[in-house]
Amino acid sequence: METGWVIAVGIIALLVGGFLGVGLFPRVVEVVKEVPVAGECADLDSVVCDPEIVVEEKDYKAEALQVFLEEIEDDDDLQECDSDEYDIDQVKVKKVYDDWSVEYDDEEPTVYFTVKLKYLDGDVEDKCYAKYNVDVFYEEDEDPEVDWELV
Repeated sequence: METGWVIAVGIIALLVGGFLGVGLFPRVVEVVKEVPVAGECADLDSVVCDPEIVVEEKDYKAEALQVFLEEIEDDDDLQECDSDEYDIDQVKVKKVYDDWSVEYDDEEPTVYFTVKLKYLDGDVEDKCYAKYNVDVFYEEDEDPEVDWELV
């Protein structure tokens, strides 16, 4: 009978120790991590804070080049080089020059760039090159308008 009491007291001691261990030493870990803020506020207690807003600018150069390539498909004059006509799949972009720019008129951008096209006929070894100054005008809710000039 004595061993029964010893076992009962041992079980009760283990249960009480387990509950006290969880209550006094919880397994909660508090991690504090500092996060950078996009802008700075003069008064952190202030409700209104005006952080610097960072907006990524659109890649107008790539988009304007794509618009010009679509214009090549639509305009037969851009499929000619030295009075020879080429199919659209024979016209390739050789180079887009670095001197491109974006100007805004009433918040509507206009992209200016220069591109060199290579015209290559697979049946003939001759290549023809043409350089164009291209202006792509964007208007809200409308397709971009392309103006080009042979240089």
